[in-house]
Amino acid sequence: MASGHNDGFTIVELMVSMVIILFVALAMMQTAMMTMEANARNVIRDEGVRIASEKLNELKTVVEANLAARDGTTKTGDRNIRNMNITYTVKYRVTTLAANEAARIEVKVQWSWRQQDYDATLSTIRALT
Repeated sequence: MASGHNDGFTIVELMVSMVIILFVALAMMQTAMMTMEANARNVIRDEGVRIASEKLNELKTVVEANLAARDGTTKTGDRNIRNMNITYTVKYRVTTLAANEAARIEVKVQWSWRQQDYDATLSTIRALT
């Protein structure tokens, strides 16, 4: 004789719990994807800042006579970052200040990633005396 006491879950309870687990898993996957994208964007930006820093240091060590007010553009070519080819373009400007006693050096690095343009700008002032 059946006692009326069932040990176990009904199919409806199992289906509801599976749907809840599915939604939690999807939310976790979305969070992971957003985190990976933000991390990739930061790595790409860090490379752009590193390139700008290298160019700025190069221009800071240029002989005074060669540092006269000038502009320039160089293309560094593709950099492979996490299996993505990113093209960085370096633009720089040297402007003389204070009756040719100092120069302002500005370096701007530009790149595109996922149909969006980014840039990083570094600048310094160097004495010309």
